Amino acid sequence: MAFYHVSYFVTSPSMNTSAVRNVMNDAHLCALAMLDSGAYIERELPNVCMIDAIRATASELCSQLIGTKHDIIHELSELDDLRSDGATDERVALAVDRIIRWLGENIRQIHELVTTLEAAAQNDPACQSAYLLVVESALNILGPFNRAKAAADSIREADATGNA
Repeated sequence: MAFYHVSYFVTSPSMNTSAVRNVMNDAHLCALAMLDSGAYIERELPNVCMIDAIRATASELCSQLIGTKHDIIHELSELDDLRSDGATDERVALAVDRIIRWLGENIRQIHELVTTLEAAAQNDPACQSAYLLVVESALNILGPFNRAKAAADSIREADATGNA
């Protein structure tokens, strides 16, 4: 598992290098959680009760989670290169925002599926296991996502106020 250490970065007096490192580490963990969760849900889908339309949505989400993992790892490598090459704070901040936006799109879709499955479980108790499957996986993704987003927000706030 790759963790990005502050010594890899060319330090800018205005960029919070520690926050960038935290974004990178937690986005990496989030991407891995998306891969693991996508694969796990996909493997368990045949074993849980849900209507076909929801199953199709869940299957598509699994593919997106797995694909996003690959995209995020690539973007993290690009961000690491930007920092190593002494890119401007603006370019680094744009890369961080893009990573968080991509992760956030999947979070939104997971939330929609959880909401749909919750309603299905309330209407049919047999669907409870599908709801629990997706909720558990969503929680595994949310922890690192929330930490990455908080670090990204601190970069954005520092940039807006001109503080490091």
